[in-house]
Amino acid sequence: MKIRRSLRLTVYTLCTLATLYSAAWYVIADQLERGIARWAADRRADGWTVTYGAVKLEGYPFAWHAVIETPDLAQNRRNPHFHWSGPAIVLIWQPWNPKTIGFEANGLHTVAMMADRNRVVIPVHLTHGEGQLLFGPEGALQRLELLLDGATLAHQTDQALLVNRLRVVGDVTPVAEAAKPSKPHLIPWLRLEADIFGLTLPKTIRPPLGRTIGRLVVRGTVMGQIPPGRTSESLSVWQKDGGTVEIPHLELGWASLVMKAGGTMALDSSLQPVGALTGKVSGYNETLDALVTANMIKPGAAMIARFALNALSKTPSQGGRPEIEVPVTLQEGWLFLGPVKLIQIPKIQWR
Repeated sequence: MKIRRSLRLTVYTLCTLATLYSAAWYVIADQLERGIARWAADRRADGWTVTYGAVKLEGYPFAWHAVIETPDLAQNRRNPHFHWSGPAIVLIWQPWNPKTIGFEANGLHTVAMMADRNRVVIPVHLTHGEGQLLFGPEGALQRLELLLDGATLAHQTDQALLVNRLRVVGDVTPVAEAAKPSKPHLIPWLRLEADIFGLTLPKTIRPPLGRTIGRLVVRGTVMGQIPPGRTSESLSVWQKDGGTVEIPHLELGWASLVMKAGGTMALDSSLQPVGALTGKVSGYNETLDALVTANMIKPGAAMIARFALNALSKTPSQGGRPEIEVPVTLQEGWLFLGPVKLIQIPKIQWR
């Protein structure tokens, strides 16, 4: 008899707890939906246009997912204008970690920017995308984590830029006024990590090392805050204030060329990228052969460069291909590997 009473009490207790938990889940889900509505209202008050379709709440019993259909976000009061839309986005929220919001997205998304009456539209098809947003005490975004698998950017197939995998982490750390140095360009504003695995250039581009870059890794810090506003004007202010990008680690794997470097990049008076780095390079002989085949350098110049590079090269103590430590510079629209012009960089038309 006592055993039956104890069993019934246990069952009643579990049922009560389950009912209370279910109620709590729906209360938190309702808070999440209301939070989305408040965020949209706040953005509209700031001048943004925010629209979206139905919001479906999923994830019961251990997660809170908000599936937002047909989101559309635009800013028309600033230059450049910005517009993003997509089929759906999933927000993932945990009440015990309220300042962090996860997200997932796939399908066809459209990103558009307009400046000087020119509208640039970039269709982005995602096989899968996910990440996290971390907000600070006052609601400002402090950290972004993004992982894309299978991204295609472009209108037409022959102009498509394909990314097999992209990982990006960006940290914006506000500096208190009392802690700011007298020279603003010494303030770290944005810390960035980017890893690209398998970047295939459009068919219309025929670089000497092939259209697919196997690996590109960047670790850098933007020194000096880039002010809001029209891109060309903002970058001009940043450049005149002495803004730079400190790059402790840059790694490139492209065909036979492998480079690991570090240094500093900036913008010149025409807002074109310039840089001075020091790197270790291997695969330079094969790279010179590819440049000769592409008629980018003459065979005689390649032979002289080969002799010079081989004379300075060393074989790593752990074995492997010979490598050489050379300056890597970006100037006058060319990427130089030592004295060799490697790649011509297209001029950037900032709007």
